[in-house]
Amino acid sequence: MNFIVLGAGAIGCYVGGRLAAHGHSVCLVGRPRALEA
Repeated sequence: MNFIVLGAGAIGCYVGGRLAAHGHSVCLVGRPRALEA
């Protein structure tokens, strides 16, 4: 299943990581400032 997670902060990355670990395709969307960190 494909997921888009809006918000690449701590919680968004955690949720995206958990989904990816279970075999799902994940795309994180975040502000450029957050993505550089």
